[in-house]
Amino acid sequence: MATRSWQLPFGLRKGETTVGQVLERIRRDSRDESEKGRWFENLVRRVLLENPEYEVAQVHRWADWPERVAVTGLGGHDIGIDLVAQHTDGSWIALQCKCYAPTVRVGKRHIDSFLA
Repeated sequence: MATRSWQLPFGLRKGETTVGQVLERIRRDSRDESEKGRWFENLVRRVLLENPEYEVAQVHRWADWPERVAVTGLGGHDIGIDLVAQHTDGSWIALQCKCYAPTVRVGKRHIDSFLA
């Protein structure tokens, strides 16, 4: 049986022409919140890598980031960072990915919980 844990088949399906339509599919087809989150992380990763305007050279899941221990001294346990991206200038950025409902507005409390 194929795993669905990290990869969502992102080939556009008939009628899908936008990231928003793929996002709708993620919300509709994921089995639970955890899977939805992982699929959304993969979508974010793909968008960052495939759009040169973001100037991103590579993106890793936090737990899989090869330089994690050397750069941060931290293990792979969950600390609120979902993805780590390296800009083309060599700098790193931590990303928290949330696949909220379209009606949810991200407010200060959401941002504060990540920065804490």
